[in-house]
Amino acid sequence: MIVAQWFDKPMRIAQTVWRGLQYSLLSDDNKQCHPFVYCKEFILDVIWSTLNKRSIELYGFHYNPERGWKWSDPPASLNPVRMLLRNKDDADFPEHVPKCLKFLNKLEDEFGFPHSEIEICENATAIAGVESSFVYLLSSPDNWLHAPPLLSLLTLMVRIGMIYDGRKNIWKHAEDVAQGRIKPYQYRDNDHLHRAYKCIQNLIETKCERFPPDRKDNWPVLRGRMCHMEIHENGGIVSLASGAGRWVCPGWYPKLDEAMS
Repeated sequence: MIVAQWFDKPMRIAQTVWRGLQYSLLSDDNKQCHPFVYCKEFILDVIWSTLNKRSIELYGFHYNPERGWKWSDPPASLNPVRMLLRNKDDADFPEHVPKCLKFLNKLEDEFGFPHSEIEICENATAIAGVESSFVYLLSSPDNWLHAPPLLSLLTLMVRIGMIYDGRKNIWKHAEDVAQGRIKPYQYRDNDHLHRAYKCIQNLIETKCERFPPDRKDNWPVLRGRMCHMEIHENGGIVSLASGAGRWVCPGWYPKLDEAMS
């Protein structure tokens, strides 16, 4: 596929990771929506912004999908979710990508989701300064957008899948990464997966019933608070597992709701 427009606006983004896999969302008309980011939580921010048609600005990152402002960015594709992937630090990246897709498709079978697809971006050399970098487009079903923790899980499992051998049971592979028996593809992925492991299993066993059925309830605009900051800090799969996700949506915790009623 051909990226019609690469993002070229400069940003000084504060991120906790500066090496490894990078993500960037793509619009329906093949325009890159924002710079490549290492921190996967910025992906949650952009989807929240697109769904709620509100601009965001945090940690030096800014995004505005609405036309008519002084600056505006292409709205992210929502069906399917279209995400660009690259890793300038991995010389074997093209070999890891098919492993990732196989892992994701098996995971999607567990959730009952349609399969994601991956294709190479043929004009990746158009990106200034990274002429030798391969870029791939991951197109995933919008089931992953039903709630922020699901999208967070997708971005985490993209990295977990990069080191999948293609033969092992995916949960045995995930457990080996979580327990440190396999070196993670990116810094702290073993810790993230270890902390979220039981929660992920619960989501599959319950068919994600803990999330309200209406997607808009899972990506709320909270009055009097920086909601996109809450999404960034507490909307991920690890936050869901720890209980911090209640600051985004108390409805994700049915037992807590019952206790408070």
